[in-house]
Amino acid sequence: MRSKHLSLSGLVIVTIVLAACSTGGEVTPSAAPTDPPTATASATATATPSSTPTVTPTPTSTATITPSPTPTLDPKTWEGVETNDEWTPVIREFDGVPMALVPPGSFIMGTTLEQHDYLVELIGYTPDGYLDERPAVRQDVEFPFWIDLTEVTNAQFADFLNENGNQQIDIEEIQFDNRWLGSDNGILVLNDNRWIVVEGYEDYPVVLVNWFAAQAFCVWRDARLPTELEWEYSGRGPDGLTYSWGNEFAHGGVTDVFLEPFAVGSSKEDISWVGVWDLSGNALEWVNSISAPYPYSSADGRELLSESNLATTRVIRSYGYHGGAQGGARLARRLDGSPWIHESLLGFRCARDFDEGDVQ
Repeated sequence: MRSKHLSLSGLVIVTIVLAACSTGGEVTPSAAPTDPPTATASATATATPSSTPTVTPTPTSTATITPSPTPTLDPKTWEGVETNDEWTPVIREFDGVPMALVPPGSFIMGTTLEQHDYLVELIGYTPDGYLDERPAVRQDVEFPFWIDLTEVTNAQFADFLNENGNQQIDIEEIQFDNRWLGSDNGILVLNDNRWIVVEGYEDYPVVLVNWFAAQAFCVWRDARLPTELEWEYSGRGPDGLTYSWGNEFAHGGVTDVFLEPFAVGSSKEDISWVGVWDLSGNALEWVNSISAPYPYSSADGRELLSESNLATTRVIRSYGYHGGAQGGARLARRLDGSPWIHESLLGFRCARDFDEGDVQ
């Protein structure tokens, strides 16, 4: 696997307690980058399936959330925020799935020269794919939206498969295993015509699912895949943090990442400013966006879903449970892959548009 390209019901303000320790968010890019761009991104590589082995993880405990009800919604939900500290995480369950509310605001999307220099000092070299994070441009998130508190779990995906089956994708370009769930998952298994999860792995992120499966699951939940802008903003916020926990690498945030996945929400430090877990670590994540050069613009067609672009390479975010954490756990990091690939690193989470009825 190359660094850049994978071949592959009430409203509450919450206190997070660790037990183990379609189109919201439209953007308008600014007229110029905040620091002089030195290169534009390239997205011409083509993914091919890899032989990445299926990981057999060791069960870990999950995090719990202790809600504390609030009678009113923060006006910043509509007005937006200028710093991460202005926002207190707001969590609501939709059909039993907790989602975090993300307020409007602006942030620098991509990697600045200053952030690049820090990374080179930290790891001793420029990581592959860095140019795909350039130029760094301020983006405005105009509307609030919801995003899953954690990655979609094996148990949640089993419910989806039991209702819909492991469907095949009928697209001419697909020349490999074209089912939603890859055949060598090993943790989600079919038993007497019913999908079950191997005991102990119910709360682990589902992996070996292709982009079509991720999209279909989110639609099934009356949600959608997040755009890559929404995904990055949910982790970095107006402060433009390098990692979920801050700008300096904290090994504890991704301690368990190196060799295997872990139960969602069990990281000690990988919690973002809006209360979302595992954006810097755990599984890689599909997003809706077509892989295209920066600066990001939702108006250029990269977020449109149509018959003509379903087979187009899609962006992949997050870190994945493998080595090189200092560079890999950065929230600006971008990968991509053909939408039909199954990788033992690759899962997803869902998002949904905010509606005023959500607070009633």
